[in-house]
Amino acid sequence: MKEFLELIKNKNFVRLWISQIISQVTLNTLSFLILIRLFEQTGSTIATSFVWVAYALPAIIVGPIGAVCSDIFNKKKLLMLTNLSQAITIALLAIFFQKYIYFSYAAVFIYSFFNQF
Repeated sequence: MKEFLELIKNKNFVRLWISQIISQVTLNTLSFLILIRLFEQTGSTIATSFVWVAYALPAIIVGPIGAVCSDIFNKKKLLMLTNLSQAITIALLAIFFQKYIYFSYAAVFIYSFFNQF
């Protein structure tokens, strides 16, 4: 318990922890909303299941490369760059979602791609 209290006193760790919690809640909420919206628009369970495929593919393809990059490059800059890229991806999804519903597959893929780093 003493080690945990020391860890909580580290402000940088707490910021990183809060950032990760917010990121996970956002990702899961976004995935859920995209699934619901796609199913409402298409009525197809196959079309909605491709959202999970779009999310899993970058983990399989880019995951090992992202792990190496996170060891090689400056972690703080890489985290800021990937979070900014994810935010831009979500902003584009919000802009184009109504007109191009299938853009959500690309957005989920790109978001997951950056998430691997």
